[in-house]
Amino acid sequence: MRDKIRNYVSEQMRRAPKGLKVQELIDEITEELLERYNTIVREGYAEDEAYQAVIEELGDTRSIVRSLRNDDIIDNHRLQRQRRFAALLLAVGVGFYVLAAAVFLIQFALMNSGLVPALIPLICLVGAGTCILIYSAASGAKYVRTDDTLVEDFKEFRSFNMQKERIRKSVTAMIWSLTLAAFFVLSVIFNAWGYTWIIFLIGGAISRVVNLAFDLRD
Repeated sequence: MRDKIRNYVSEQMRRAPKGLKVQELIDEITEELLERYNTIVREGYAEDEAYQAVIEELGDTRSIVRSLRNDDIIDNHRLQRQRRFAALLLAVGVGFYVLAAAVFLIQFALMNSGLVPALIPLICLVGAGTCILIYSAASGAKYVRTDDTLVEDFKEFRSFNMQKERIRKSVTAMIWSLTLAAFFVLSVIFNAWGYTWIIFLIGGAISRVVNLAFDLRD
């Protein structure tokens, strides 16, 4: 199994520049995945299932390969500032979506302004939130540590992938929860079943935009 995992890692890193450091990184990744594989097998999973699980945990290595090829080294302090700024932009972008839903509910349900007048500020606020999320994702920094072993490169890369996926799932779940809540509130209280299905289209569009914003970070 060691050879199988190593061959997979080597294939994923084939576009990286040749050298001792890259070979060392491949060795470290292989050992990390092999250790994780053995842990999963001890938990009672089949070998094929354990292998597939560690491969999925490795994720997409294109970011590391690009960083190695371009020697994209960023000062750690600057990286932390950029990440905090990106997190702030993400929060503001999601806040625009929440505000858009609130304005829509107030105008359409409470003020009886009609569907079209209520949709205008909704579309404007969603558009603003979308622009902020895309900018936040596109301006994210890529980080490569400057140590000799490159072990921390892989550990940080895998940790960042797992954290990004958790955030993605949380934001998506929040979007659909708000969408479902808005649908029932409008439909049941104001008997607007003929119009409220549009909320699911809006929720789906927002969810796709958020996923696109996360994908642009790769």
